Amino acid sequence: MNLRYSIDAFKTKQVLDKGYQKYANPFETGKWWGEYDRHYDENLVYQVLNAFDHERNKHFKLVHQSDYRDTYRSKNLPVDLYLKHYRVYDAKYSRTTILRRNILRRTLAKKSFALVYQLQAMGISTIDNLFYAAGNDRYIPSEGIYASIAEPRTVPLSYYFETLSPLNPANDFTDAFDGTIEHFPTDRILEAYGRFAGRLLHQGIRGSHRELFGNTLIQFQSNGFDLLLCDLDVIDAVSPYSDHEREEAVNTLYAHLQKRLETLKLTFHPESFNKGIQDSLKTPHSTIRSSS
Repeated sequence: MNLRYSIDAFKTKQVLDKGYQKYANPFETGKWWGEYDRHYDENLVYQVLNAFDHERNKHFKLVHQSDYRDTYRSKNLPVDLYLKHYRVYDAKYSRTTILRRNILRRTLAKKSFALVYQLQAMGISTIDNLFYAAGNDRYIPSEGIYASIAEPRTVPLSYYFETLSPLNPANDFTDAFDGTIEHFPTDRILEAYGRFAGRLLHQGIRGSHRELFGNTLIQFQSNGFDLLLCDLDVIDAVSPYSDHEREEAVNTLYAHLQKRLETLKLTFHPESFNKGIQDSLKTPHSTIRSSS
C-alpha cells in the first residue's frame, strides 16, 4: 500500500473533499441534521424522515438486514426510494470499528452521499441521492440514514446471472427490485461488465471488486440495458492505480467472476470480459451509462 493510496483512502472515507456540497443543501430538525440533493424540496426530506420515525411499518418495507444496517424500500410516499438505516451503538460485532471510522465524517451515510457526486462527475453511472441524515443525540450519532432514489426496472447483476442458472439459488434481497427481467446473451452482459469494471479501474475506484460486482445493477431499457453502481459505502478510495496494482485488480476480478459463474453452472467466455477491460483502459474519459 503506497502513501498516495493511504492519503486518498483517508480523504475518501472521511469525506474530506467537500466538492459535493455544491450539489447539496443542509437541513436540521429536532432529531436529525444532514444534507439533501438541491434538486428536491426540503419538505420532502422532512416528510420521509417523519414517516420513518413515526409510521415506519406503513411507509417502508424492510428488504435486507445486517449487523449494523437495515435497508428499506419505501411505499406510499411521494418519491420511490431506498433508505439505509445505520445503527451504530447497537451493532453486535462492529461497533468499535464504526465509532473509530466515524471520528471525522460522523456518519457513514455521508460518505455514500458524497461519493455519488464524485463518481458521476467522473462519468461513472450511479444511483441518485435524496439525502443523508445523522442523529442529533451525540457527536458520533447513534443513527444515520442514507436515502437514494429507486431506479426503475433494475436488479442486481449477481441476481441477473442467478436467474440464468439452472440452480436458480434463492436471494432474499431481490423482492426489493422492479420489473420483469429481460435476458440477453451472457457474452454481451460480460463484455458490458468488462467495460464497466475497466472504467472503474481506469478512474481509480478502489475497493473489493467482489463487493463492487455485487453492487452493480443492471437496468433494462427499451432496447437494451445500462449498468450502474449502488451501495457506494464499499468503496475504499478514489486513487490512481499503478500498472501493477491494476493488473492485480483485473486478475482478482477475473478469478471472482470465473468462480461465481462456474458455481452457477454458467459458461464463462473470458475473452469478452478481458476485451471489455482492455478497451475501457484505452478509451478516453466518458460516461459508461450506455451499455445498450
